[in-house]
Amino acid sequence: MNQTECLGSMNQTVYVPIFIVGLILNSVVLWVLAFKIRKLTESTIYMTNLIVADFFLLVTIPFKIYAYMDKVTMNTWGCRFLESLYFVNIHASILITTAVCVDRYIAIKRIFDTKKLRSQKKAAITCGAIWITVWLATLHIYLNSGYDKCDRNVTCFHNVPDKFWNLGIIVPVEVIFLICTAIVSFCSLQIIRTLQSSLTESETKLKKKAIKIVLSSLVVFLICFIPHHISVLLFTLNVNNLMEQYSREDLGAILQISLCVANVNCCLDAVYYYFAIKEMQKQNERGEESLTVCTKLQGTIGAAVDCPDIQLN
Repeated sequence: MNQTECLGSMNQTVYVPIFIVGLILNSVVLWVLAFKIRKLTESTIYMTNLIVADFFLLVTIPFKIYAYMDKVTMNTWGCRFLESLYFVNIHASILITTAVCVDRYIAIKRIFDTKKLRSQKKAAITCGAIWITVWLATLHIYLNSGYDKCDRNVTCFHNVPDKFWNLGIIVPVEVIFLICTAIVSFCSLQIIRTLQSSLTESETKLKKKAIKIVLSSLVVFLICFIPHHISVLLFTLNVNNLMEQYSREDLGAILQISLCVANVNCCLDAVYYYFAIKEMQKQNERGEESLTVCTKLQGTIGAAVDCPDIQLN
């Protein structure tokens, strides 16, 4: 089996489960937000926008598999639109996750400034700014990823033209990702440090669960997105003849694998948010924590409503 056949098999093996599991899990979380929680807060705004970003990816997966396996070029503008939806997920997820971490950091570390720094309006404006930024960035895809009818090696979602890998576009994107990674890491570690030092011994159980949730969110972010951005940078340098010691085919294969890893994030987002809210509900029902502790940890766990209002039957 050659490299192309291996990548084609990988697309079916990995993307089909991602599509099915991601569609089910994100639909469940969206249903919970709409019909169980039914309350607009900073957390629900961020969660809803993150789920929307995941759906943008999910709707493109069947087309990606079909286009890759059958070398389909499809209609130029149709292909560009689907490619833009596909890449919107990655960048929107990174920026929204960063916003969520900053929101948690404010809720935990700047508790006295919470009312001043956090609000539904601020969360909505932040998400709106993220979407505008991401969609403007996709203009690069519309302008530079269209296939060449004379080049049969250029197909939708695969082997895009060299002009797509413009250093003037890719390098700023990588810099923004590094900034987001630093913010997410800093906020997450500060939250964990604060939780470890602020809760009493009687709250150890809840503290450990909250720390695990924050830590798992950080690990998922790093594992899903760092390999992809490294592979994008290496491939871009190769296309621009700045790193020729590796073949373009090998780097292209690594890029496709890293995309698969990054796309798993759309499933893990839904798992994370559902079980985070579910955990808060369990703690609430057992009455193991005071309302003060429950409210304080709410920003960390990501629960979207006041503790007494959570109902996930």
